[in-house]
Amino acid sequence: MRIILPLLLAASSLGCYANELIRICAENEWQPFSFSHKNKPTGASVELIQAALASQHIDTQFESGSYNRCLKLTLAGQYDAVLDIAKNAERAPQFLWPQLPFMVMKLHLIANKHIEPEPADYSAVAGKRFGITTGYEYPDELLKQHGLIKIESNSELANFRQLAAGKIDFMLLSEGTLETLSRQISPSERAEIVDWGEVDQLPLYVAFNPKSAQAKQWAKSLDQGLSELQKKGEDKKIFARWRAIP
Repeated sequence: MRIILPLLLAASSLGCYANELIRICAENEWQPFSFSHKNKPTGASVELIQAALASQHIDTQFESGSYNRCLKLTLAGQYDAVLDIAKNAERAPQFLWPQLPFMVMKLHLIANKHIEPEPADYSAVAGKRFGITTGYEYPDELLKQHGLIKIESNSELANFRQLAAGKIDFMLLSEGTLETLSRQISPSERAEIVDWGEVDQLPLYVAFNPKSAQAKQWAKSLDQGLSELQKKGEDKKIFARWRAIP
């Protein structure tokens, strides 16, 4: 007993200091922010959130899936949180949110070259065919434009090609995603597409399943971790390593 009791006490003491674990679902096809490489989630977003939570003594278990799958399974309780999500009118009541976004995307309005130039704001898409990606969030100001015709695809690349082919009139893309997609289509397709410039900014978050018992505390811890990293400029260093342009 003289040996066993101290060992039990030591094990109990170590257990008190064991890191918590958050299960996070990350999109598998959004390079360089969040994607699957050799069946493992990786990317700038994954590394940043992992670092922010680790600084607060919280471990992360990332798993990859389509964005739609991540949304559904997080709400169903299979995951504690979902990565790279925007807070619009539809999503806001579905999740528990931290105060800080971990990234703010610069959104560009992208048009087929045959669309007559108009003021580069959301009013230009009224009554036009607009390409959206299944499950993705879009700014409320965009979605309320009168007569907007939403054409849905399962990927931004599919939408981009439809835009080049003249099957849709507009898309909304972040600056970095525009650059990435432009490398994946042919020169003749690129010639059919015009960047009308930045029209908005969209903050991205990690959003938590509100039914998770520790969701509020995890959100606070993430805010603290992100704040510390951002003050040191570590978030910018991570994005630079991945050549990730929001």
